[in-house]
Amino acid sequence: MDKDRKREREQEDNDEGASYDASKEKQKIDELKEMMRQMMRAMKQNTEKPNEVIKDIKQEMRKKEEKWEQERTDLVQKIQILENRLENEEKQKRKNNIIIKGIQMVQKIQILENRLENEEKQKRKNNIIIKGIQMRKNQIKEEVVEFLKQQLQIQATVKEVYKINKDEQFRK
Repeated sequence: MDKDRKREREQEDNDEGASYDASKEKQKIDELKEMMRQMMRAMKQNTEKPNEVIKDIKQEMRKKEEKWEQERTDLVQKIQILENRLENEEKQKRKNNIIIKGIQMVQKIQILENRLENEEKQKRKNNIIIKGIQMRKNQIKEEVVEFLKQQLQIQATVKEVYKINKDEQFRK
């Protein structure tokens, strides 16, 4: 019987040990489950942080792209304004060039008119206009030479004589 008792005790110890082991194991399993939950939360937080960082980076990139697009638009407008200014200045230069050339042409015309006037004065310098002489139509030159000798007492060579107008003026 001792052997039976020993067995019973061992059986009881085993049963107590088994129940003790089962509760210990259950406790360990619960602890492991809790650790796994904590790890899962930590992993979830760790994946949420990079996702937030990625969202922030994407938002910053969008802002920079908008800023760059605005700067590009501003630069395009500035280029257009400068091109318009340059075109207007070129038009103004052409207009001023035309005005300057027009002024130069007017000056040249005035110079030419002055030269022509001076030449005409030079040609008329040797001319004599005589008014109030009665002349015959056929012998105008001889009568002018005779008039100069008798009235003015000048011996002159007459190249040409013609009647200027109806007042019977003659030119030498």
